[in-house]
Amino acid sequence: MSDEIHITSFVVYMNPAKKEQVYQGLNAISGLEVHGESPDGKLVVTLESSTNKAMLDQIDSINAVEGVINSALVYHEVA
Repeated sequence: MSDEIHITSFVVYMNPAKKEQVYQGLNAISGLEVHGESPDGKLVVTLESSTNKAMLDQIDSINAVEGVINSALVYHEVA
């Protein structure tokens, strides 16, 4: 098992009309936390994972949530 931790932050663009569906989908992703939201559908999100593969799988899960338009990586740290 790896001792590293991956911490990433994103701006997630969502359809505001599908806000409830987006939050349900995002809340199902392990290690994900929503920190803020703008009225036009931008969310500030962080992820924590133990491997690079897990992080990439989480990103795929974010983009697969119904109502998510796109996600943009802002920061990635490996400790």
